[in-house]
Amino acid sequence: MSIRNNLLDALANWRKTIEIRDNITEDDREVIMNLSAVYLRQREEWKQEGLQEGRRIMIENLLKVRFGTISEALEDIIDRLLRLEEEEMVRSLLNLSHEELLSRFGEEEE
Repeated sequence: MSIRNNLLDALANWRKTIEIRDNITEDDREVIMNLSAVYLRQREEWKQEGLQEGRRIMIENLLKVRFGTISEALEDIIDRLLRLEEEEMVRSLLNLSHEELLSRFGEEEE
């Protein structure tokens, strides 16, 4: 289990423990609410990072299967591919040749 998951579990367990107590003060409630909001935002951010990393791995795997290895030029276009809608990204990866991918997504000014 990753540090991130351990931290999420610890925060969730702490929150449950605090909420179960009978003698919660108004200050305690405010802290719980603030931490809950921060926790939920952070959890969503981690989820998005995980999805983005999963998409990157999928792109890399498709490129490896299609072309054997990922050239430096292909590596350079992965971030541009990640910005595409998923259907367009997959269609491009499955249908475009090595040269077509580089022509379409390479050398873009950022």
